[in-house]
Amino acid sequence: MIQGSNIITPQKVKLVPMEKIVELMAIACNNYDLPRSEAQIIDAMINAFPVATIHDSKFVSYEDVVLFMDNWVRALKTKDFNFLTMKRGKRWELPSTEEIIDSPEYLNQKTQIRPAIKREILRLYEDGAYYPEVLLTGATGIGKDYASYIIYGITMMELYSYWNPQIEFGLAAGTSIVLAIQSITKELAKQVTFNELVGTVLSNSKFFREKFPWDKHVTTELRFPNNIYVRPFSGEDTSALGMAIFSSVVNEVAFMVVVSKSKKAGGQEYNQAARIYRTLSRRIKGRFQKHGKVPGKMVLISSAN
Repeated sequence: MIQGSNIITPQKVKLVPMEKIVELMAIACNNYDLPRSEAQIIDAMINAFPVATIHDSKFVSYEDVVLFMDNWVRALKTKDFNFLTMKRGKRWELPSTEEIIDSPEYLNQKTQIRPAIKREILRLYEDGAYYPEVLLTGATGIGKDYASYIIYGITMMELYSYWNPQIEFGLAAGTSIVLAIQSITKELAKQVTFNELVGTVLSNSKFFREKFPWDKHVTTELRFPNNIYVRPFSGEDTSALGMAIFSSVVNEVAFMVVVSKSKKAGGQEYNQAARIYRTLSRRIKGRFQKHGKVPGKMVLISSAN
């Protein structure tokens, strides 16, 4: 929602005449036979919108109206009128990717990141770019894992930017949004999560220490506000079933097993990496794909040997 302290101008947002909104909502209330008490709640919510006065006429933000209407429809469908007071949209606009990486206010990696790694990450997020899958390969020690930590830092900041990310992505309120880290074993995935992602990026970030901190008392996964999780998984291709996977990092892909005549595959070849890829891809697309695109990224990492 646009904050009341903001100045609304035609140059900033699309505006709608206030009387038009009141008229439409009154018709809708009558069509749904809402009790007067509930209609009064809606009137109060409309009147709480930040208003721009232009030539003695009052206008409200089109985005505010669209998001309120979406909440209102959800309230009618579920009979849960708490939706009417739910904040929607973005709480802030993300800075540029370079600022996120460099600034002491965000990831604070300006003196740590290699120029080549930074250049490739910036390419992933440049205007118009769409890279739902990222393959990180090369010799040991060039920074593949480190690049994935930066990508996850950016991804978590994107999720934080929404007041209610579950609602914005079409999930039920309170659904856990999971960023998966999967490796050959769960213990290896846990080491990546706590020793490397936390130790290398998150613990050095003022943003993640102060604005979007994880629960330090939990040692099995990273738990953030708004039911957002970074969760380590074993190499079993079924370990992420039933979860709303937003993004994933799969480590040591080239070292995962390939078994001919496997019982797991009904006597056919069992390719662990291929199975994990298909499972995670289905989870991400099934929960988050919209108009053929997904908002998160699947990152696949492996050395040549």
